[in-house]
Formats: sequence, C-alpha cells, structure tokens
Amino acid sequence: MSYRSIDENYIGRVVGIYGRNILKIAVEEEKLRLVAKPGTYLKLSSVDGLTLYAMVMGFNLIDELYRRGRIVEGIEGYTNITFSRNEITALIVGFSEKGRIYKGVRSLPRPGEKVYLAETEELQRIMDSGDLEIGTLSSNPEVKFSLYVNMLASRHAAILAMTGAGKSNTVAVILAQLAEKMRFPRVIVIDTHSEYIPLRTLFPDKVKVFTPSGRIKQLVEARYSVSPSALEIPLWTLGFSEIIGLLRLPYQATKQQLYLRNILQDLRRKRWNKSSADDPIFFTTEEFRQAVVEATSSKKNDRSAIDLQLKIESLLDNPDLYFITIPRASNDIYRDIEGEEPYRSGRAFLRIYERILSPGINIVALGGLPSEVQASTVSTILKAIWRIANAYSQAGKKLP
Repeated sequence: MSYRSIDENYIGRVVGIYGRNILKIAVEEEKLRLVAKPGTYLKLSSVDGLTLYAMVMGFNLIDELYRRGRIVEGIEGYTNITFSRNEITALIVGFSEKGRIYKGVRSLPRPGEKVYLAETEELQRIMDSGDLEIGTLSSNPEVKFSLYVNMLASRHAAILAMTGAGKSNTVAVILAQLAEKMRFPRVIVIDTHSEYIPLRTLFPDKVKVFTPSGRIKQLVEARYSVSPSALEIPLWTLGFSEIIGLLRLPYQATKQQLYLRNILQDLRRKRWNKSSADDPIFFTTEEFRQAVVEATSSKKNDRSAIDLQLKIESLLDNPDLYFITIPRASNDIYRDIEGEEPYRSGRAFLRIYERILSPGINIVALGGLPSEVQASTVSTILKAIWRIANAYSQAGKKLP
C-alpha cells in the first residue's frame, strides 16, 4: 500500500474500546460518507502489531458541549470552534497474521490508533476465496462473496433475517451453486413451503423432487410443470412419538398414549417378539386398524379409548395422508424381500428411505400438509437417516 493510498483510506482514530471487540471511532467529517453504511470493513493495528479487521455497525453524532454544559449562551461568538464529532461503532471480526486471516480477537488496539478503510483488493482476497459464489458485499459491490463447501457441510450453519430479507433466495442460490459446481452433491432439502421445486427445471440431472401422492402431487405438477417422485412414509416406519403427533394427542392424554403404546408394541411383536413400540417392524394399515378395534372394544364405557379410536379412524380415512397410511409401493418392497424378522423389515426400511439419500439435491416438498403431519414426516425422515448412517458405520462402510 502506497503512502498516498494510506492517506486516502484514513478515516479517523479509535476513541473508545469496550468489552472484547467493540470499538468507538471518531471520524472526520469529509470521510463520514465512506463509512456511514453498516457492513463497511475497516482495518487498524493492534498493540502487538497484528492487523485487525472491523465491521461498521452504526454511527452517531457526539455533542461534547451539550453533554458537558447543556448551555449554548457561553459559546456565542465562537463559531469556529467545533464541539461535536462523528463517532462510529465497529466490531472487530478478525485479524491477519503471517499472511493468513483468522476469525475472532487476539489483541486490541491502543486508544488513538489510526483507522483505515479496508481496500477492495484486500477484501477480494479474503471474501472471494471459497467454492460457492453467493453474491457481493453490500458495502462494496466490487467484492464477490463466496463460501467454502467443506466448512458449510461439516459445521452448523444458519441463515437468519427478518421476513422478506431474502433467506429463501439465499438458500436457493447456495443450492444452485452446489448443483452447478459439485459433481456429486448429496443434499436433502426439507421444503415445508414447496418453494425450491423450480430448481428441478434448472438442474434436471441433479435435482429430484419427492412429494406425497394424490392432491399435493397434482398441485406440484400443475404449478411447476415437473413430475415429482411419489413420497411414501409408511405408518409402520413411524415411531411412537411421531404417531402421537399425527393424532394430535395432547401431552395430558396419558391414558390414550398408554393404549396406543400397547397397541403398537403388541402389533410389532407379532412379527418380532423383541421389538418395542418404536422399532420399525412392518405391519399393514388394516392390521393396525384391527388391533385398535380389538384393544378398545372391551372398553366401551371408557371415553379415552373411544376418543382414541375415533382419532385413528379419522387419520386412516384422510386421503391427504394416504402416503403414510396406504403406501402401496412400500408394501410391495416389503413383500418382495424374503427372510426372517427383523432382517426383512430392516431391508425394506433401507430400500424405502435410501432414495432420499441418493446423490443429488433431493427436495422433499411438503407444502400443503398440516403442520403436525409435516413434523411427524420430517422426524421420521431424520430418524431414518440416522438409522441408515448408523447401520453403515457399524458395517464398516461409508455413507457420504
């Protein structure tokens, strides 16, 4: 950096340091226009010679006269004296050491330290070294911003903003970049509003859409002109808590929950006598219906038993839930597998859910389903992923 560029980028001095990373910086009036925008990046030196990077969070006008005397009569006639200053608040976000950029704060600057604007070339080197280009810096449109795939996939990430700020668009941009630049992406998108389906038309070879058959599948086909794969979440693969969610059984309905738990446990143990109410052991919808009738028929004066039976009948007769209660393709998969339990149910379970784990961006579109159905569906899918990944790990195999 030349002396001339140093002078051009100089904006003020540190006048206050708070906590471990908050700076107050006095800014010259003619330089305020350069930094009066949240997200602007600054640079300065720390007490031990490191280069610090800070981001502007806000600014205000500090009126020294008002703060100290709260009178104006005493300065009449002294028009050339400045009693106020522009002060910005900035957050230290990282530092440079031996040519590498690190997050966090290792040391702080001295009060009075000079502060400069971070140069465009320097920001480009920092911000645009990842794999996925998702946009540009709002404070400097010349600087492209990118993400590292490995960091994104191996750590927790969240996209947070107010309604209308562009969260869904950001996710769509990231997914599009993954589809475009990665040869074998493997992503599962739980799409609760069916808003990412258009990615299928942009990347037909890498994006697959799964949606419940029936009315919802027809709506997706009509609106987006795509042909989604039928999603089936067989009732027998749901755990005890997921079925409670489908039935909307309240927490206080302990008697109904006890009846349901016993029904599920007895039903699963007919095929494998060591199973619990949670184990994914196969049973048909009719077997479940009959088990409910048998368990409640002797309790005709028990309001809880009658209420449970009505809720289950309503669940089984709902056409929007046939992807759970009448999963014909999944039943065929089970029938085609030979062997003893629990091997037979385990193999069927794997074949039913491994489609969602296949390479590509797999969008599970659930828009139009009630919230409790979405919750039980997503919970079952996540448990399935965990079971399959765990089974691969125990077998000494790798599942990307």
